[in-house]
Amino acid sequence: MTIQVCRMKYSDEQVIADIGEVYANDEAKENGERPICMSFKNPYSLHIVNESEQGYNITFKKWNPYSDDGQYHVGFDLIGLISNCKPAVVEAYEQKVTVDTTPVEETDEEITTTE
Repeated sequence: MTIQVCRMKYSDEQVIADIGEVYANDEAKENGERPICMSFKNPYSLHIVNESEQGYNITFKKWNPYSDDGQYHVGFDLIGLISNCKPAVVEAYEQKVTVDTTPVEETDEEITTTE
């Protein structure tokens, strides 16, 4: 799997994720058969906050905030374009995933989320 940006076909949403192919089974993959769909691991929608001649600032929003799932199978009919990311975007994404997937130690204090 590789960290890439996917432009969703119908919504034009930019999704960054660890993207890979899903096969019916190991034998299908070994025989060179076509994958059945794509896999998005730790997907976030990617947004440019502001842009200038010097560059741009980006923000990540959980792709499906209504689920705690970390991996989704996405049909080819929903995908418009998949491309590689700039190294700085990959680095920012990896930092976001690390922060979001690191377990919070249990305490007696009440924890409030804003998601």
